Amino acid sequence: MKTKLIEMGEIKFKELAANIKVLNDSGMIAEKINAVGKTKEELVDLFVKAVQAIPDDENGNWTGPAETAEYYMSILADGDKKKNTIAKPEKKQIRKTANKSEKDTAVKEKTIGINEYGFREGSASAKASALIMSGEHTAESASETIEKEFKKTAAIAMGRVKMIVRALKRDKGLDPNWKI
Repeated sequence: MKTKLIEMGEIKFKELAANIKVLNDSGMIAEKINAVGKTKEELVDLFVKAVQAIPDDENGNWTGPAETAEYYMSILADGDKKKNTIAKPEKKQIRKTANKSEKDTAVKEKTIGINEYGFREGSASAKASALIMSGEHTAESASETIEKEFKKTAAIAMGRVKMIVRALKRDKGLDPNWKI
């Protein structure tokens, strides 16, 4: 007996292809459906046959992926839905392990602080901004400190200091005449 389906025009190819992929990835079918070079009608036929070939469990529930069952039921014509009812398998509850919840809590508790100049605490930018704003360092000495402490190359350290000086002039009131 042939299963009656909704009109082919109502079946969206992308949804069909996605459900074929789910079915292929589930490992529940003997031979994967190859969608390359096939028409939509051929794919629908292969999909329906593959879904119907998946066995039921001892309670009479269909053992395939729930997403596939929903899609299969959506493409059936109204008269066939009653005859071909597929009971969706119950979704397994995912339990959080103690380690997972502890890890989540630890991550939430650990927050990254921002220094008074708007840079992340402990970063090269925070160190350089503190040195510059203290008034005791020039751009060169701040650059040397960053180069040593953070193992940056001289060019990168100096570039970072220049960027910080521009930001401090713009946002934090560093004397605009301060020379780099």
